[in-house]
Amino acid sequence: MKNLTSKALIAFTTLLIMSACSMTKASPEDYRKITKENFTLKKINALITETAEQNGWRITPFKYNKLIAEKVGDSSVTTVTITFTTDSFKLSPANSDLEDILREALN
Repeated sequence: MKNLTSKALIAFTTLLIMSACSMTKASPEDYRKITKENFTLKKINALITETAEQNGWRITPFKYNKLIAEKVGDSSVTTVTITFTTDSFKLSPANSDLEDILREALN
């Protein structure tokens, strides 16, 4: 009986987490348009990485279309996840400094 209860609890928790994750959709306003044409994900990844590193951000690859950007200040560390496609990018959480840098490089 204990085994059945624990399996049911695990299944319920997994279902709850999966449904919560699938319900959170980014609004179109969250994504910033990339106007450079004929760019592959590889080229955009390289351009984002190069531009951010030139402006003091440390970039860590996360997935094929996600990067983690970190900037160390005097008393704090700012961490931002950059999600990109061939025509747009999104920063989570929003960071206006990094967004301005990337928008200038990608437009």
